[in-house]
Amino acid sequence: MQSADQEHAIITGWRNNARPWAEAVRAGVIKSRREVTDQAILSAVLRFSPRRVLDIGCGEGWLLRRLAERQVYGVGIDGAADLVALANSASADKELGNYRCHAYDEIAASPTLLSDVNADVIVCNFSLLGESLSPLLQALPHGLAGRGHLIVQTLHPCFLPGDYCSGWREGSWQGLAPAVAEGFAEPVPWYFRTLEDWLSLFSATGWQLQQITEPCFDGATEPVSVIFTLGHA
Repeated sequence: MQSADQEHAIITGWRNNARPWAEAVRAGVIKSRREVTDQAILSAVLRFSPRRVLDIGCGEGWLLRRLAERQVYGVGIDGAADLVALANSASADKELGNYRCHAYDEIAASPTLLSDVNADVIVCNFSLLGESLSPLLQALPHGLAGRGHLIVQTLHPCFLPGDYCSGWREGSWQGLAPAVAEGFAEPVPWYFRTLEDWLSLFSATGWQLQQITEPCFDGATEPVSVIFTLGHA
């Protein structure tokens, strides 16, 4: 399958799995999220005491709902309209944010779509799944108020099975219990990057690495994710 087809399959996959995914997230049935990665990304964002946050690839909106509880204004953007609708329907306080449907290539082509956000922090939480990310990353500063920060959480590339080289991989629902996974459609493909390639991507698109965090289960010897905290040059 060509890269363009894989990119399209990401949006199609999330559209087809929007409702079961939202139910799984809201029920807290994904152990790695419940015990490690959700709190890790929330803590990474709150470290900057933001007034406004832009969540790119916001999914069903859980992160901005948690931030709204702390009176942080948020704008969530996702390319899957079904997820955006679910996020909007679950938003209790419309004055503390909103959700919008824009594909990443749409943002890359029209960065001014972000100009009204004026975020202190931009978050990409397990949402940079495609190969062609440079145009999006170059557009993101339009959503910042001043310099601001970009926080990216992804699966830790150094602790995943398979060949250690960048390339497309098949998706899976292995983090879900079998009974839960049965309710999902075809999993979403994703583009694996080595740690070196992640850092090269950030540098080439004008982002400067400030910190790396490696969240893990209590007592574990290997991290389950990596969080990059970046500033714009």
